[in-house]
Amino acid sequence: MKRIEAIIHPDRVAALCAVLGDAGYPDATVSLVEESGGQAGWTRHLRASTHRENGREQSRLDVVVSDDDAPEIINVIRAFALSGDAGCGDILMQDIAEVVARGARDVVVR
Repeated sequence: MKRIEAIIHPDRVAALCAVLGDAGYPDATVSLVEESGGQAGWTRHLRASTHRENGREQSRLDVVVSDDDAPEIINVIRAFALSGDAGCGDILMQDIAEVVARGARDVVVR
């Protein structure tokens, strides 16, 4: 099994989750994250003050899939989530040795 983690824009989460559900993977975890790095951030002007923001709000989508389905899921994420902006579209994939509990059922999957 593979765990796929993708950093995407928050406004693309709903569409991507719908497409993943149609592909047979309705179970995804979505988290709001703040990303800092290659992008320079932005300057926010409020009333008479200026505030420098270093990070950007992004969403992190995590999904666990079978080894055979991982390439298809990565292609779906690329097609629906990549915007071309800095920091958007990072996709990581890890091997999962075993799943100890899946939902409310205690099932060992190897």
